[in-house]
Amino acid sequence: MLGVLAVAGSLGALLHGRFVAARVGAIPSIVLVETLSLPFALVAAFAGALPIAVGALAVRHFFMFGASGTSNAFQLSSFTPAERAGANAFFALAWSAANAVGAILSGAVRARLGPEGFTVNLVTLAIAYGLAAYLTWRLFATHEPSGDVGVPSVAVPDSRG
Repeated sequence: MLGVLAVAGSLGALLHGRFVAARVGAIPSIVLVETLSLPFALVAAFAGALPIAVGALAVRHFFMFGASGTSNAFQLSSFTPAERAGANAFFALAWSAANAVGAILSGAVRARLGPEGFTVNLVTLAIAYGLAAYLTWRLFATHEPSGDVGVPSVAVPDSRG
């Protein structure tokens, strides 16, 4: 099961930046995949069969992990090159801390509610991602990252510049 989810997420990561973000832009593409992943989290939450739940979670991983590279690039492009290492370290620490807290809370919910705790956790996830999509759009739709303003660009094989 974990392998299916990992492969789905990796495929999403390979395709998102090249085909989705390149066409519609960073923030619209992040919001798009966050929103598209919501029904699949809910299907997994209420599916009565493991194969359906795993399939739904695989599609969700495809979307969500696909956007992670675009999201990271957008976040870091708001910092100057000299600030990026510190910002990246902070983001990684915050991500790990949030995962640790989430695992503790998720485990507590499942321990208290039993199998229904999985459903509660996925519904909570869907609500949180819905809120994240809304806030991402609301707060960043018009934001133009300026961390590289005045910094000479370096051509890389994948760049358009």
